[in-house]
Amino acid sequence: LSTWQGEETVTLEPGDMLYLPPGTGHHGVAEDDCITLSIGFRTPTIDDLLTGFTDYLCSRSDAANHLNDPDLQVQDNPGTIAPGVIDRLQAVLAEKLEDKRSLALWFGQYATTPKSLDVVVPAAEPISNDEFATAARSGGQLRWNEGSRFAYHEEGDETALFADGEPFLLKGDARPLAPLLCAGARIDMSALAGFTDDPALLGLLTTLHNQGSVYFE
Repeated sequence: LSTWQGEETVTLEPGDMLYLPPGTGHHGVAEDDCITLSIGFRTPTIDDLLTGFTDYLCSRSDAANHLNDPDLQVQDNPGTIAPGVIDRLQAVLAEKLEDKRSLALWFGQYATTPKSLDVVVPAAEPISNDEFATAARSGGQLRWNEGSRFAYHEEGDETALFADGEPFLLKGDARPLAPLLCAGARIDMSALAGFTDDPALLGLLTTLHNQGSVYFE
């Protein structure tokens, strides 16, 4: 910065951390040789949310359906956009936008998608389901990729697990797997053991490994 008019000056010692509320401008200067880490989180804008969700809705097969208007009336002036037309459009759009399940599935994918393509890299050597099970049962410690993001959402009789932008729907006895995987970077292997006996869940875990979301230490 060529000029900076600060309102407050804070001198940090090694190991100190300074929290700056959103929207607070700041300018830091190192007094000697050091490494300074700046950790930030950018919340999405309304534009991000609107365009993201509507793009998701438009990617679904039913988005190609044509609008029907069975109640169209003869008008005195053909150029008139009648209030009923706007009401109809609003109802059609509201039906899609108010689909809570679709919103949850989209947001889970949006919130966990890596911001850079090189954050999550597929495994150099993909493994089979049997190889994953062997590693898990022989004392291997499964953990998140350091740049991976995990989240889950419970709705009705299903739980949606999200890992690096990929959704996985779990039902019945499989549902507890989602909070287990999301609880922390190092997976509780004793709790995970029961899930590796299910071929479908073992396949899910292997997929997470091969897509680069988790690995064995």
